[in-house]
Amino acid sequence: FSITFILFFFLKDSHLFSKMVLAVVPSRYEEQARNALDSIQKLLVRYFVGLLLEIIGVMALNTLGLSIVGLDFNNAVVIALVTGVLNVIPYIGPLIGILFGLTVGVVLNLDMDFYTQVLPLLIGMTVAMLITRLIDDALFQPFIYGNSVHAHPLEIFIVLLLAGSMAGIPGMILAIPSYTVLRVILKEFFNKYKLVKTLTQGLNEGL
Repeated sequence: FSITFILFFFLKDSHLFSKMVLAVVPSRYEEQARNALDSIQKLLVRYFVGLLLEIIGVMALNTLGLSIVGLDFNNAVVIALVTGVLNVIPYIGPLIGILFGLTVGVVLNLDMDFYTQVLPLLIGMTVAMLITRLIDDALFQPFIYGNSVHAHPLEIFIVLLLAGSMAGIPGMILAIPSYTVLRVILKEFFNKYKLVKTLTQGLNEGL
């Protein structure tokens, strides 16, 4: 919760947050701190804008796909909205979204014959949502992670795995923003170390 609050406060009122940070930073590190705060703001804004675009993209694809396989448009929009929001949770979220969609598909068609009508609809819904998932993995996510936080996909996977094992779903949601902040701080204050240079080399391309 504290990390979420800090990130929200930083993005909402970055100037006030910067003044608070600079007030406690020793004078000899002030320039580095300014650079770090500026870089963090740019990267986080890019990340959250990219994340919003990903949610919209997933919603649009699922709405289209579910409508094509025979689901009522309004119901397709509701399912797509939920799956889009759940997509924020790495790996687990899309699976929960698919299960939610299939559950809704069954509940909405209890009066139909299961084997001749409901089952084909569920298969179509599953295929539609899996296609959306593949497009998200192949196009949307590489764009977000590559062009916003400038991190390698394998690097992101390891970070998400560690965050999930330590803090569960909240950790996975906050892993990328937190890792982005950490990389910028390392780049500005500890760049003389070879490991830090390796971890932060992608940041130089986007700032």
